[in-house]
Amino acid sequence: MTGPRYTIGAIDPRERNFMLQSWCRSFRSERVNLRMPSTAFFSWARSIMDRIFARDPLVLVARDDEDPIFVYGWICAERIDDAFVGHYLYCKRPFREQGIARALLIEALGRLGGSRLVYSHECSGMRDKLAAMGFEKQPVAVLLRRPREAA
Repeated sequence: MTGPRYTIGAIDPRERNFMLQSWCRSFRSERVNLRMPSTAFFSWARSIMDRIFARDPLVLVARDDEDPIFVYGWICAERIDDAFVGHYLYCKRPFREQGIARALLIEALGRLGGSRLVYSHECSGMRDKLAAMGFEKQPVAVLLRRPREAA
């Protein structure tokens, strides 16, 4: 059985709400975030996302080849100093473990480069995979205080 056929490209502005909603829902489900009241969590998460987007990060989406309105997943990343910083990588649950997230990551790495691999948002499902690829965790607040490098 083959996986879905998709193309990776830049985000369409109309897809931004889907991306923000999926980021919030996915990140909210992390055990550490469940202790925070919902209104506080969503306010905090949105403020972090707004700060990331003010920096004009690279956002790529994987769209279905036959129905380009359908998005399988996306990545938000930027280059800071010598580091490739992956802020968030999301793939819809039914399409996980089919190489989509890896393809998004490889494409973003190819576009941004970087001699160090860093991620800013802790996700239990990706922690071990990212560590095996050589990524290190850095707090998002610390990363956002550093100037970004143009891609």
